[in-house]
Amino acid sequence: MSKMRVHELAKELDIKSSEIIEVLGEKGIDVKAQSSIDEASIEIVKKKFHSAKSENKVPVRFNIGYDKIDVSCITGKGQVNDTVPVELDGDNLLIGFNCRFLLDALSACDEEKVKMEFSAPTSGCFIKSVEGDDSYIYMILPVRLYN
Repeated sequence: MSKMRVHELAKELDIKSSEIIEVLGEKGIDVKAQSSIDEASIEIVKKKFHSAKSENKVPVRFNIGYDKIDVSCITGKGQVNDTVPVELDGDNLLIGFNCRFLLDALSACDEEKVKMEFSAPTSGCFIKSVEGDDSYIYMILPVRLYN
């Protein structure tokens, strides 16, 4: 894949050419619907739209309890399961999040450890500094989990 026309990529991703033109314009890349774009531009667009359309609809499940969080996610590409040791204060909880929103919030944190506050499967999760200095507070709303 070396080059592709904007309208062809739009058709492949099931989006409008104008959306691609807007995203690339934000990156300083000037294109029109009939323009050919290089691999780097294609990757920018795919990163923005392709994963947002498919994989981000799959929730990341947190099964919280017994001083650990079991994190799991199953997609058409595979599955991941991991256990994270935590300092827990409260009851067990099963909650799910949109993976893109969760990653955006966690990647914006400058610290290696964060404090995550949960209250119920349908209530938002607050991500705060472990220092307690309120230098940042992020809220992520959960998604409904279907078994």
